Amino acid sequence: MSRIRHSVITVAGLFAVLSLVLACASGGGGGPKPGGGGNSGTGGASGSSGTGGGGEGGAPTGICLLNNCSSDDQCVGCSFGRDKCDVPNNRCVACDAKTGQGCATGEKCTSFGTCAPGDLTCPTDGQGQPTITCKTTPDCAACDPLHQVCVAGKCQACSPSDMQGCTGADVCKQGACVPKCPGSCTTNADCSTCDLGGKTAKYCENHVCVACTATAGCDPGLSCQKGQCVKPCGIPGGGTAPVGGCQQDAECYGCGNTEATEKWQCKLPVNSNQGTCVHPAAGCTDLGGAALPPPFNSVTNTCSKDADCANVTADFDVGKAIKDLIGSDKILGVKINNSVLKYPMKACASVELFDKKCGLCVPCKTDAECTPIDLDPIVTDLFKGDPLATIAAAFLMDQLFGKEKHQLHMQCQPVAAGYGVCVPCSNPTKGCGAGSGTTSNGNCDHDACTKGAALDPTCDLCTAAVCTVDQFCCRAGWDDLCIKLANTVCPVTCTGGAKCTHNPCKLGTPMNSVCSECVNAVCKESPLCCNALVGDWDQQCVDKANSLTECAKDCNAGGNCVHSECDEGAAMPASCSSCATDVCATDAYCCDQKWDVFCANKAKALQTCACN
Repeated sequence: MSRIRHSVITVAGLFAVLSLVLACASGGGGGPKPGGGGNSGTGGASGSSGTGGGGEGGAPTGICLLNNCSSDDQCVGCSFGRDKCDVPNNRCVACDAKTGQGCATGEKCTSFGTCAPGDLTCPTDGQGQPTITCKTTPDCAACDPLHQVCVAGKCQACSPSDMQGCTGADVCKQGACVPKCPGSCTTNADCSTCDLGGKTAKYCENHVCVACTATAGCDPGLSCQKGQCVKPCGIPGGGTAPVGGCQQDAECYGCGNTEATEKWQCKLPVNSNQGTCVHPAAGCTDLGGAALPPPFNSVTNTCSKDADCANVTADFDVGKAIKDLIGSDKILGVKINNSVLKYPMKACASVELFDKKCGLCVPCKTDAECTPIDLDPIVTDLFKGDPLATIAAAFLMDQLFGKEKHQLHMQCQPVAAGYGVCVPCSNPTKGCGAGSGTTSNGNCDHDACTKGAALDPTCDLCTAAVCTVDQFCCRAGWDDLCIKLANTVCPVTCTGGAKCTHNPCKLGTPMNSVCSECVNAVCKESPLCCNALVGDWDQQCVDKANSLTECAKDCNAGGNCVHSECDEGAAMPASCSSCATDVCATDAYCCDQKWDVFCANKAKALQTCACN
């Protein structure tokens, strides 16, 4: 399968957890009970928000979402009689804090909805930490919900054997509930527990926990793009061909091919072994959806601008994808229904064929064009009409998201021709980092080379470039990682080195929008040209520069002499220079078709060409 497999694997991981929930729902695990206060047992001892077990009054089955419930049936498995959901606070309680009703004789109902002995109190210090010394967990019954477990004489939120006070998306560290996968990170150690739904993200890159980096995490033959290991479209680098180029058809496999078909091919010039990956359709009308990986290949609309794609969507059947993946239409006897997701094809991209280019509606060119997937309605459709599955689905969401919104966050994974497909983020329950928002809490009280408070992206173009890649720098603080990124994406680094190293009308490394008016215009229309992490200033960027009025002075000086004779690029007339005249006299291809590596090498060998 193609890159859409990332989404399917993620959803399949969710249902692996669901299978465990359904299997355990009939089991029980007793628990201590302070005085009276109900008859339900504790949740699963080693898990967070475990399935219910029996107390003194019987052995009810169910789950306990102690601090994340939305209905009473999500509190059946909670300990100490907390079998009712205080919906406004999403908390399972044993009694009504307003009326005081629900507790046994001799007990009182605390303001947190727990039943405690009438003389039990929980004094706290100025930081809200309990000051009592406990011997057992019932001694903490009068404390707030995050300090109701006795650990080494202190009332805390959790212990390794009692995680009910946490959500399923948490782990217990030093008595506190903390997210398995943090919202931001600074070191790989911060991501050590980031494992949700079978999807790991154990590396810290630009303050986001990701599955891989440019130097670690991927098997041979795979390239790390935006924290994901993917089959690249073309050579990922390190060979004799340029990054994204090709020398054989097999290197174009990642451009949207599936396991069954290989439509993309390597287009080689007649006198060079360095080509580009293209789709071999005869023309725009024959292209169909074959240039996109499934399910986005199911619909294709030609276009000339993004607005033409406003109402174009691809039908993605989440239910069918899961059934195909597991080879069954049921999970433990619970039927999986179809659930079709209408996913937008928002962007108009230029797709190169062997003889022409076509405007094609695609899912994305930038991260901002990838819509998050709201899982709540999908889960409801998949298990419609089965009450046990409804309860299990609630447990599933608690395990993956905690109290966060139940969304799979998506990002744009580059494919070819300046477009991409939407796939889940490296940690799909969190934002992706690049393109995941534009909110700023910053100001302009220091420069991009100095640690300090968050900066506002409007301070200057360098700050804007950093915050496009790493929103943390404009939301939380400008730390060493932000300075490191500034050295990568800004035209002048913090050590004074220039980054605008070539003319925008020439092939080269990614450029930054602050380099010139021309580069800024190209970056707005083709973001990958300026993406220092996964982009490149390739022929499409050069073509875009040649088409923009903002680039007239950069590209049109001397007619079509748009690049140095010593560099690869577009074909150049022999009249450009004595060097071009000499090169074209020996190889007309350079002036008629393309100034490729052979033309550049020829120039480097001629005395009339000043290449050294």
